[in-house]
Amino acid sequence: MHLLHNHSLGKDVAFLHPGDFHATGESILISTVLGSCVSVVLWDLRKQQAGMNHFMLPGEPKRVFYLDENGKYGMNAMELLINALMKMGSEKNQLVAKVFGGAMVLATTRSEALSISRANIDFAFNYLELEKIRIISSDVGGNQARKIILDPMTGKVLLKRLPHVRDTEIRSEESGYLDRLKQQEKNGAVVSFFQESKNEVKQ
Repeated sequence: MHLLHNHSLGKDVAFLHPGDFHATGESILISTVLGSCVSVVLWDLRKQQAGMNHFMLPGEPKRVFYLDENGKYGMNAMELLINALMKMGSEKNQLVAKVFGGAMVLATTRSEALSISRANIDFAFNYLELEKIRIISSDVGGNQARKIILDPMTGKVLLKRLPHVRDTEIRSEESGYLDRLKQQEKNGAVVSFFQESKNEVKQ
């Protein structure tokens, strides 16, 4: 994440890269650009604070987490964001969600690109349903990248669909992050947790 200033909006902006998350109740904006990645916005109306993450892969099937606790995997990204908001005084049952991204833009085969995008979207919706966090809006799928800007105090999100001329740039960034994740796996920087059976999980 890095901070910059948006002169047209007259506010500082926290820009998220894949694996980043940010939560705040201050008068700054949170923004990111999404290709196949997904961002979940969580907003607390009562506290007038919100947060956003940006994850690349679900990470749910094998319950895989990385030692540096980054948010590149959806499971970790969601837990990091929820915990950050709860540390700021939010209660989970007061949060509502917005979901964005999951476009089919990765430079792989069509079936592989669709699989990654669909897995990210499905993970976000399934996770939020499991955690009983209500989704109040979403804009997912398709074949165009998106730029989103969140105002944490109001929960409003500005969305712009990016022209296809940006696809190469976005594919390059996302592919680079994916390659680094694969290298981490080869280097053994992974901790795998057991998969609970459905019968052992208590609601």
